[in-house]
Amino acid sequence: MSWRAILIVVFIAALIGLGVWLDELLTARAWGVVSGKSYSVSATGWSILFHAWPIALAGLLVAGFLGSFPLVSMYVRAESADHREVIEVLRSKLNASDERARTAEERAKKEALALVSESLEDAEEYKNRSIAAFREAKILQSSAEIEIENARDAVAESLEAISQANRRAKVAEYKCSNATQGFSRVKRKLGRN
Repeated sequence: MSWRAILIVVFIAALIGLGVWLDELLTARAWGVVSGKSYSVSATGWSILFHAWPIALAGLLVAGFLGSFPLVSMYVRAESADHREVIEVLRSKLNASDERARTAEERAKKEALALVSESLEDAEEYKNRSIAAFREAKILQSSAEIEIENARDAVAESLEAISQANRRAKVAEYKCSNATQGFSRVKRKLGRN
């Protein structure tokens, strides 16, 4: 399971937990209206939010604004960890392909040397075998080179994806910074009024 999926599951579980906590909190609360020396209850439970919508909206905006920073940061880190895992898998495949190519070449060389050292009577037969083994080695080597090139392309694509993810993270940080500055301006304007 990828780190991004785990993060999303944890986030959903946290939202469910928050909903349960709010339900328990609001069922034991009431919204009252004071007139003179008497008061009356105008709402209980979740209907309190209808009467106190400015407070609820402000709380939602502040919590969403403050919660988005760590959530975006954790998501970017999880995405980077997933990309690192993919790169490691591709690197291991590349190393395995290199090893298969080296083994095939060594095996072909050994077979060719063994065939040359045989008697002169079997020289023609051994010559044909060595040619066949050499062709097989070339086929294996070209196949391994294709696998190596594919693995390198996949690594390059993964590195580009990481680069794009880092760029998106920088854009997100820039937007967060702008949002923070905008929030500060609004806060200062509200402080003047």
